[in-house]
Amino acid sequence: MSASAESPPASGTERRVFRYSLLIRVPVFVASAFWAAMLVLLHLGGETRVQVYAGVVFFLVFFVVFHALYWRTVIVVGPEGLRYQGPLRRLTVPWSEVRVVRVYRGLFREYEVGTARGRFGFTGFLRGHRELLELIQQRARRRGLTGSHLER
Repeated sequence: MSASAESPPASGTERRVFRYSLLIRVPVFVASAFWAAMLVLLHLGGETRVQVYAGVVFFLVFFVVFHALYWRTVIVVGPEGLRYQGPLRRLTVPWSEVRVVRVYRGLFREYEVGTARGRFGFTGFLRGHRELLELIQQRARRRGLTGSHLER
């Protein structure tokens, strides 16, 4: 289930699930597979300079890391709070523990959610990122988080 352009639930009792778009996940997967294939071909091809191996391994690791990030990250918004699942950690936070929401504008939009249990972030590549931001801000306001902590 992925978020879409639908409006946030009025009752606040439904769960919404946000994942990275397939438009970013598939190309990163293809790039990972390409660099893995290049490494195999280099190995089968015989003698190759260490610098060539290093370059191929660099790109392979680069795309595998982003592959893990984009395929494993899930953010669930529910009536009781937020659940963040990333490649390395899981964080469940009740709405009362959301402390700050920040938006960083640059080449790519980035979001940061600070909570009593830790911080997590997501980018504009997350499908429904604007709706997710609005839901987090809306629910956090209901729990008393002030405008100075809901930065845009």
